[in-house]
Amino acid sequence: MSNFYIRFMDELCKDGVVENFNEQDTTVIAISKVLPLIASKELTKRQNECLTLHYTYGMTQREIADRLNLSQPTVAKHLNSGRKILSKFLSYCLFSVNQANEQWLKYF
Repeated sequence: MSNFYIRFMDELCKDGVVENFNEQDTTVIAISKVLPLIASKELTKRQNECLTLHYTYGMTQREIADRLNLSQPTVAKHLNSGRKILSKFLSYCLFSVNQANEQWLKYF
């Protein structure tokens, strides 16, 4: 799993969106498959660029702003709106994964 997804999942855990993050979990495997799809289909190009630079390369908002020739507040806006979109879609996915996991556990 790429650094982007691990760092984003860690942040979701801190925000309370995901509970009991464990890299071995089927939940993480499922999210790692769907997160790139959500990012490519639901985020704007700028949101995706800002999130990628921040989570993959660890760049600060100021560094991203300089690189993309944007203001720091604009970068902050792209990061916040992108995180909200990803969190919303991931919450739906997590609900489905948790429901499926509960059903599987009934058989074991």
